[in-house]
Amino acid sequence: MINALRNRDHRVILDSTHGIFFFGTPHGGLEAGGLQEILEGRSDGEKANLLRLLKEGSYFLNNQKENLLCVWKVFKPKVVSFYETHDTSTAEEVCSPALDFEPMTADPSKHESGKIERSGPKVHMVHKSSAQLFLPTGCETRLPIDANHTDMVKFDAKTDTTYQTVVTHLEDWIGM
Repeated sequence: MINALRNRDHRVILDSTHGIFFFGTPHGGLEAGGLQEILEGRSDGEKANLLRLLKEGSYFLNNQKENLLCVWKVFKPKVVSFYETHDTSTAEEVCSPALDFEPMTADPSKHESGKIERSGPKVHMVHKSSAQLFLPTGCETRLPIDANHTDMVKFDAKTDTTYQTVVTHLEDWIGM
């Protein structure tokens, strides 16, 4: 959106966008738990860097918010910001037994690390205030989702309340 405002060749993107849904988008930062430390300990620097950029109080996020203010003033979109209401299990690196591991020996040196699972302590990944843009009244609708961060976009059926909310907004935006 920022690039579309700055680049005349991409202006059609702004002109064609009638609304935006944000599902737990960390405008003000993300609680990544131990995932960043796990990734920094590996050769996965790009993902660790992304998590640094999404950390609460990061220069990147603050800069994005400032740049988006110009977009919202010119564009005046309809925005629906959903936020999670349940905690999410954090990521942990778990050991898996090596092929020759004998369970009775319980020798930790015979374990291989590497698998990441969501089995750590539960935290609120994106706080309500982080998931909202605080646009002027009428520009942003703020709605809770009865789910954690991982499950907030997993709809069980067409009868799911959040799914129905999305459909209603889409129909409104396209004039159905």
